[in-house]
Amino acid sequence: SGCEKANSASDKKPAAPVKVEVAVPLEQEVTDFQDFTGRLEAVESVEIRARVSGYLTKVAFDPSIELGAEVKAGDLLFEIDERPYLNALESALANLAKAEAQQKTAAAELARTEELVAKKAATARDLERDAGQKAVADAAIEGAKVAINQAKLDLEFAKITAPISGRISRPLLTVGNLITPGTGSLTSIVSVDPVHLYFDMDE
Repeated sequence: SGCEKANSASDKKPAAPVKVEVAVPLEQEVTDFQDFTGRLEAVESVEIRARVSGYLTKVAFDPSIELGAEVKAGDLLFEIDERPYLNALESALANLAKAEAQQKTAAAELARTEELVAKKAATARDLERDAGQKAVADAAIEGAKVAINQAKLDLEFAKITAPISGRISRPLLTVGNLITPGTGSLTSIVSVDPVHLYFDMDE
């Protein structure tokens, strides 16, 4: 007594169906990736140095630009006093003219000696002497030509130009300083387009 009457099996209601969410799988290509810290570096970097000695007479680019001036390959950057190299070139040209005159004289002497030897009016020693003087004159001309080429090269090096295009840093020396090939860097240029990206990663 005091208990409820048990419900019969026929009195139980069926349980409601459980809701199930269904998702359609998405198929697509994915790319696995990782993040790395990198650094940008110029493809080309050049330190500008003097090839000849002399007093710096001109800085041809604007050193006041904060981020550096843009220069093109072949642009004039620095000028060294070129007067000593002009004098050296004029001296080399004068030496060439002198050597050519001596060669002309030696060639004439050799030709006369050859004629005299053919007539038995001069000795073989005379012929050897004049042939040697002609050879010395020929060598003097070649040496004078080399000196001219070197003088022209030194005169060209008195104007320091940009070997590459890019952004130039500030000049490390100002007008009036004496510079030599051992002075060190006058400034530097780095290329800006394109650039390299470097980063480290494990195996």
